[in-house]
Amino acid sequence: MTFISPRILLDNPVVSPGGTLSGVATITLEKELEFTDITLRFRGVSYVYETRQNGSAVGYREYRETHRHVDLVQSFAGHGSLGRLSAGTYVYPFCFPVPLCSMCSCLSVRKEKYKSFKNMTLGWTCIPRTDDSTIACPLPGSFYGRKDMFVEYRLRLKIERLREKLSEKTADSVSVLLVPLPRELGSVPVWEAVAQTNSSAKCAKLPDDYFRKGSLTRSRALSGLFSKKHTYVNVRSTLDVRLPEGNVTILEPFEMHIFYSIDVDDVSQLAGILDLAVVSVAISLKSKAESTLYGFKGTASKNTATLFENTNCNIPIVFPDTAGRPRVRIDPLLFKAIQIEDYITPTFEIMSMWINYELKISVTFALNGENRATLEISRPVVVERPPQCNTGPNMGLGARLCAEKFIEDRDVFDY
Repeated sequence: MTFISPRILLDNPVVSPGGTLSGVATITLEKELEFTDITLRFRGVSYVYETRQNGSAVGYREYRETHRHVDLVQSFAGHGSLGRLSAGTYVYPFCFPVPLCSMCSCLSVRKEKYKSFKNMTLGWTCIPRTDDSTIACPLPGSFYGRKDMFVEYRLRLKIERLREKLSEKTADSVSVLLVPLPRELGSVPVWEAVAQTNSSAKCAKLPDDYFRKGSLTRSRALSGLFSKKHTYVNVRSTLDVRLPEGNVTILEPFEMHIFYSIDVDDVSQLAGILDLAVVSVAISLKSKAESTLYGFKGTASKNTATLFENTNCNIPIVFPDTAGRPRVRIDPLLFKAIQIEDYITPTFEIMSMWINYELKISVTFALNGENRATLEISRPVVVERPPQCNTGPNMGLGARLCAEKFIEDRDVFDY
């Protein structure tokens, strides 16, 4: 059994760029120990790994890319000279300033590097930023796309010895969750999306003089279903959605304006003919994490978070009695507010890795009770993190729960 017990205790395992990472490192010894140095290293890396079939040849080729974003070392003793510690417990307080920007400069030179296909296949060595003239990239937050695509920050306490023994535990490491700062986007255009559908509805028998320009039209698909009591009509409807803020922010309710309209001249063309109701609503946020290695797109990691869902409702739709095309805002009838939880990773892009989001809205309408019309919208949206997520004792707590599935018993510094 080892007689060395190194351990790291953090004041807060969640940090943010511009903040501090503090705590104490402790070493408990049961007998005297000879060492050359005791170091604590705070390091953050992004890592992507892919395997691809080797052209027409048999076998696969491996592609990997590692970028260093933080690499800070603090020495408690030694500096290469031989030292001794007697039996007992030793406590070393530490404090690392968390930088605002990544030490990796690869994003600023990527376009130049990838100008030709030849350069894409040569491999890549991370280029550290050496001076202020190089474009500074914000420090990326902790992120897990899959087991071979992640951004990880870790503290490692190491006792350096002249002769290492496998039975001795001379190192300890803990994961640090880094919550990114909000991006400065400036003015963001209004997010807008439109979906249309053409559905058939069974209604009471309509006289021939009803069908004129600006009214509902006969359903050609169901024209063979002749009935003295009923008429089948085409209902061309439109769903348009707007996000006035242009993007969505974690932990903040965001406005979503949903409008429903039918392609007729005015509401009088629907009176006594169509009864409308919302019978199902689903709003979700779909993430897509991807990687690029040497110009090749890697396997995507996809996840979906449900923001609102009601698949068993019956909410009547009544158009206002106004001139022009019938149009009504329906989101106040469906929900009060929508909010994105803290476990969602904000939209980001770093070298060889990025994560984007799509907002999906699906609404199903009942036409005269029997027929259904479903309209779906799916469009990219930017997910941001507000400043208040970077302060307080529970900063990034939800994101930490998401990160715990990959930070246990791992040490990316061996890559």
